[in-house]
Amino acid sequence: MEVNNKLFLFNLQIFPHAVNLRTDEVVLTEPLEFNLTIKPFEVTLSNIISVAKATADTIHVWHQQFMEGKTRFLEHYGHHVSLRNNRLVLLIQVVALIFGVALSAFFLTANDPFDLAKNNLLLKEKNNRLEAAHNQCVDTKSKFMSELSLCQSQIKGLKK
Repeated sequence: MEVNNKLFLFNLQIFPHAVNLRTDEVVLTEPLEFNLTIKPFEVTLSNIISVAKATADTIHVWHQQFMEGKTRFLEHYGHHVSLRNNRLVLLIQVVALIFGVALSAFFLTANDPFDLAKNNLLLKEKNNRLEAAHNQCVDTKSKFMSELSLCQSQIKGLKK
């Protein structure tokens, strides 16, 4: 805040050229009367200027303190908004995951997975029956082979 430049635009810094009437000589210094009349105003003006400068400095310090407080508030608010946004994103992701699982379960049910399970059980039963029949065939074959070898040995015994 530029108080000094706007409050007191004019400053009396001139020195009159006084002419001594007795000697007709020009006096280039300030006359004593001039100092007596101007100096009290100059002191008052300098006091007013120093008060204005102190007030401006105080206002400037207050402004800096206010801006620091606002900065701290904005940092706190920004952190709060960031946490809220993170929670919102997490919630959206969880909802999307639950929705995906529910949708998958719906399509599995719509595709009738229980019918697939029934078909799977039927195929397992058929496989078990085929394995039992295979085992029975193997047993029958081994019996047949043992009887065949017995018959062959009896035939060889008769031929001798």
